[in-house]
Amino acid sequence: MGFFSRFGLAFVCFFRILFGASLPASVKLLGFTGEAPALAPEPAPAPAPAPAPEPVPEPVKVEPPPPPPAPEVDEESLIERGGLLFLGLLQREGRFVDFIQEDLDGFDDGQIGAAARDVWRGCRKAVQEHMSLEPVIAAAEESPQTVKSGYDPHAIKLTGRVGQEPPFHGTLRHHGWRADKVKLPQWSKSLDASVVASAEVEVG
Repeated sequence: MGFFSRFGLAFVCFFRILFGASLPASVKLLGFTGEAPALAPEPAPAPAPAPAPEPVPEPVKVEPPPPPPAPEVDEESLIERGGLLFLGLLQREGRFVDFIQEDLDGFDDGQIGAAARDVWRGCRKAVQEHMSLEPVIAAAEESPQTVKSGYDPHAIKLTGRVGQEPPFHGTLRHHGWRADKVKLPQWSKSLDASVVASAEVEVG
């Protein structure tokens, strides 16, 4: 096809497309229809990324405050209070203080013996409930004994003709007592431990 023929065909196709007319068959054979090519659909926008989760703060560990320091204990005061508490127990169970404070010169032996039995019974109860006692030397009295070197002079008392160097040979006059366990009542600071027995006033 010459130049002028192509030019003329292009001119005809231009006006046909412009006024909506159909194109010549020769042009359609070339694969051109005059219709605007179908546009490919625009791709859908990609979904927005999900926001990253906010970090969860770790719980703050609160350390408990240290316990207050234990108050200093006066050992002498503890021993004194313990002795007064135990004396109060003897008074409560056996009226021990009343007995030893009583002037017994005006009573005969029978009267004293009857009163002493009641005191003995109550004091024995108090001791057995609050103390566990065992002999220092677990042997029968009046039995022969040998005291070797290294003995505790506070636990074993030597009497008679004592030599200079152990071992000492003698006779057991008293087996002694040792407190194995002591369970005294709890002492309250609000109470006066020096009051061994309360005064009693009958009203009415």
